[in-house]
Amino acid sequence: MRKSLLLVMLMWCGTLAAQEEALTIAAPVEMDRSKDRGTARAVAPVTINGVSLPAYAIEVADALTEEAGGRISFDAQNVSEPLRSSASAAELRQLAVYYHAHGWLLVPRDWQLARARLGANGSEVVEFLPRNGRGLLSYVNTSACVGCAQSEAAPFFAEARRDAESNDFLFYRGTDVPVKTVRLRPNLVAFSAEKNGQRVDGVVFYDNSEEIGHWRVEVSLPAAQQSLARPILNRFVPPRRSR
Repeated sequence: MRKSLLLVMLMWCGTLAAQEEALTIAAPVEMDRSKDRGTARAVAPVTINGVSLPAYAIEVADALTEEAGGRISFDAQNVSEPLRSSASAAELRQLAVYYHAHGWLLVPRDWQLARARLGANGSEVVEFLPRNGRGLLSYVNTSACVGCAQSEAAPFFAEARRDAESNDFLFYRGTDVPVKTVRLRPNLVAFSAEKNGQRVDGVVFYDNSEEIGHWRVEVSLPAAQQSLARPILNRFVPPRRSR
């Protein structure tokens, strides 16, 4: 029930009646497999630091036209975004890249796309799982849903909680497991936690003035792949501006 409520909130900005509960960290959202599965289409490999990585373009159902079979394919072939990473060659050889609505994701090479979904308002959920199910990589954004952004970001940003309170929105008052947070930039927080005996790392964005006011990336990796968390998440941390 809890996961279904979160899906409604993210995708269609519906009722916020469940938001006084704790925000669930690193838990795949229940999905309608007929609509939310998504597909990944192989495209030309991408080279980073001299290492060739398998590359894929994600295709999802279009929430506005899905009853007629409408789908959106994100065309990675026409992307001019440079792909840079501080990952070592050994780490890069364990990664693949996937192109979705908001750019490239670095993903462990042996993981599978489990879910990809665009909401009618432009919100997005993308999830990857290892074959044994012991892990998770997820990206979510709330698009233009102001109440969703403020509620989702409230456990990580005091300003998001204040914004939600001033707008009389209900909001998440914490997370289901303790998290350690570090403010990386004015609008960016890194967090870590332990859940079900496995480490979880993530990056959360909140800016009430942006068109996409909130997004969150989480990765929970088995011990043998733990070093991949840093390059996966660093893709979402902009370089500091020189003074």
